[in-house]
Amino acid sequence: MVVDGSENANKTDEEVIIKIPYEFRPLPEIGQIVQALDRAGEPIGSARIISVQLTASMNKMPIISFAVDKSLLKIARNIRFQSENLQASVVCRCNDLDLEEIRALIAQGYTSVNEIKREARLGMGPCQGRNCLPIVLSELSRALKKPIAQLVPGTYRPVVKSVALEELVAYQDEEE
Repeated sequence: MVVDGSENANKTDEEVIIKIPYEFRPLPEIGQIVQALDRAGEPIGSARIISVQLTASMNKMPIISFAVDKSLLKIARNIRFQSENLQASVVCRCNDLDLEEIRALIAQGYTSVNEIKREARLGMGPCQGRNCLPIVLSELSRALKKPIAQLVPGTYRPVVKSVALEELVAYQDEEE
């Protein structure tokens, strides 16, 4: 997160501008009012989109600038907005699953995260479900008419990091 004052044209003394990389699609529009989220993904207030920049670096990751009240400076970490094109929203970027596919699986009778995980490989990519599982739990909650707290969030594997083979060889040499 970068706090920046360079977009002063749309800024007041009551607001600060925060820049974040934004991996989700669709992208918000300039001037759109969205929800500001804290680290846990909980809404903490409103934010106004100042700019959406597609960068050549960072694998063409969009950079979103949004304005929030100064009191939210140290807690605002992300944004959420309701898109008109929610049907085409990507849920699991790791395995390229969209919301329509998840809803179709639920309609076919898959009623738990683990069942959907086995069928569609949901949450089995590099992010281990950090982005997609809350969305799927929300969809299951709506479809089953149960609060999210009553749903089983699924099983998780411990976080792992890829290790190069030469690192293992070097480690073995150190032990000998």
